[in-house]
Amino acid sequence: MWSTTALLVLLSLGVSTIIAADLSSDAEAQKFLDRVTRSISSKDPAVIAGLFHPGFHFKGCKGIYNKADLNSDAEAQKFLDRVTRSISSKDPAVIAGLFHPGFVFTGCKGVYNKEKVVAMLTHLPAGTKFNSTLKSSEYVKDDQIKYTVEVTGFGEKPLVAEFFLGRGDQQLLGGSIPSCSKTRSVRDDAKATVEKFLARITRSIESKDLSIISGLFQPGFVFKGCKGSYDKTKIVGMLMQTPAGTKMDFTLKSAEDQGESIKYLVSFAGPNKVEIVAEFILNKKDQQLESGSIPSCQKKRLARAADLNSDAEAQKFLDRVTRSISSKDPAVIAGLFHPGFVFTGCKGVYNKEKVVSMLSHLPAGTKFNSTLKSSELVKEDQIKYTVEVTGFGEKPLIAEFFLGRGDQQLLGGSIPSCQKKRLARGAYVPTAMEHVEAFMRNAKAVIRRYDSGAVAKLFDEGFTVLGCAGKYDKAASVAQIGRIDTENPFDYELLSANFVPGNSGLVEFTVKIYGIWDNFTAEFLYHIEKGNLISGHYTSCKKGKSSRSSREFARGLY
Repeated sequence: MWSTTALLVLLSLGVSTIIAADLSSDAEAQKFLDRVTRSISSKDPAVIAGLFHPGFHFKGCKGIYNKADLNSDAEAQKFLDRVTRSISSKDPAVIAGLFHPGFVFTGCKGVYNKEKVVAMLTHLPAGTKFNSTLKSSEYVKDDQIKYTVEVTGFGEKPLVAEFFLGRGDQQLLGGSIPSCSKTRSVRDDAKATVEKFLARITRSIESKDLSIISGLFQPGFVFKGCKGSYDKTKIVGMLMQTPAGTKMDFTLKSAEDQGESIKYLVSFAGPNKVEIVAEFILNKKDQQLESGSIPSCQKKRLARAADLNSDAEAQKFLDRVTRSISSKDPAVIAGLFHPGFVFTGCKGVYNKEKVVSMLSHLPAGTKFNSTLKSSELVKEDQIKYTVEVTGFGEKPLIAEFFLGRGDQQLLGGSIPSCQKKRLARGAYVPTAMEHVEAFMRNAKAVIRRYDSGAVAKLFDEGFTVLGCAGKYDKAASVAQIGRIDTENPFDYELLSANFVPGNSGLVEFTVKIYGIWDNFTAEFLYHIEKGNLISGHYTSCKKGKSSRSSREFARGLY
């Protein structure tokens, strides 16, 4: 929105020709300038609009502005009126028209994409009296308006939110609640609280006092281990039997404040000095443990059950591979591979495009054949299988692949014997952690200075991340990074990084992110050759956070 000074200068220039032409016009010009001052002070779009002829144009140093361009309030108010009508219609298509496809709203309790917001606004409780009052607006780019609005009808108190409106398509690009800006104090407080509690656990176990050890756990405490579940009585009994002099060394890996409780991940030495990584929920009020578990156990149980069927699933896919290659249809063959597929061979690394091209142009008469040698479930959604392939040379090749069970596409592959030969030659191979650390250092620098072009290069074209409130693509992720709080700069804490088994071109890593959306922990898949992220998912979502009611939406969103 133009400042009072700017408009006064503008209008003074506009009437200066009159003053020069006729000195008697001074009084008339002054009268008009007084009206300009009163109009601007009124902040009434209609009153201000009355100052300008419909065909008014102003040629400035950065462009030409028409009558509407000088009044962001009027344009924002017109859009707010449309918002009110759209919400009243309860028509999902009409409401969806208010938002850009990449729209993301950062509320106090979470991040919401377009689909989530539309669903909630479409199902507002009957009798909801929605109202919005424009507080301020300004042009932030040639094609955007940033406006602040006070919204009532979503709770007991009015809510003040900030939005970015695209002037071309008249759709919202993003929004947030400025007062919800997060700082690291919550994270730091959670970590300090847990470390203090861990020290108390050590003292309690060393005391051998039944009442003191019992005081660590709530009455309903249950710990889910790999071989069964243990209630408070069993756990206390086991701790009482700890040999005298046993030193408990805990390493806190992460701590997340969840309101009334803290979820934390800790490692410690178990039987035979084997490291155990466990997750606990600590009640902040009574400083007692609510529950605990070993996250890796559930995955192991699922793996044992699914391994029985992995051979059949892998063989079914291999039959499809044979049919697809025989078709010589690039589109059909491409459907076998995930966008981020990488194959590590003896003579180089090949991405999806190269592999599809090679398979689409096999010499006539090539007799391709594959024989399944073994398979196993390595994750809930992945099968690792080894296959003997003939038709690509004089000798059969033994290759290892990873198959995504959801989309039935290959995530990666390699020839295991080649990797062994390279290592035998003594060539230095960077660790997974080194690859990711280099990427994250670059990402930190790029995001902090916000180089939009460089930020976009951090993500693969097909990038998606599954958040607590929905799925976000590359455009939505880049847009959100552009709206981060400069007072809470982006930072990270790298927790782990491992090569995808059988594919040295991909690294799976876990990281805590600070300064983008709410602070969160996520797991990402990094493509070494491309130097970007292929996909990711949050691992720190609260239970039920992704399916809030409209009332909860009101409290946390607007």
